Amino acid sequence: MGSFGTFLLSILVSVSVAHGAQTERWEFGVVDTPGSVVIAHDEGDIGTFERTKKINLAVPKCYTITYVKVKISNLISNPKVDFDPQTSIVTISYHFWQHSRSTYDIVARAVWKQGCIITSMMQERNYF
Repeated sequence: MGSFGTFLLSILVSVSVAHGAQTERWEFGVVDTPGSVVIAHDEGDIGTFERTKKINLAVPKCYTITYVKVKISNLISNPKVDFDPQTSIVTISYHFWQHSRSTYDIVARAVWKQGCIITSMMQERNYF
């Protein structure tokens, strides 16, 4: 590597060490819903050339998601983050010109559906 490349690399390392990764947070829903419990916690990485990451949150039977918090750590870019409550999927998207190498941390809270256990038992026994 030439002297310019070494100089550039040392500047990037200095910026990384001096500032650390920038963490942004997105929230969907209501955090303090009475009776809500944490039902999913997912952490992972997004690669340098990965523009879109879809994370499917595993929702236990008889629960409804009320709140999702997504934290993204990225030194340079901020992605677009969406949550689809119908499919329980968090989508993290970067434009093609953005630096996408990052980490994510997702926490989902949910409440128990009233009467769900009775309905489930009746369906299993073919009552309707």
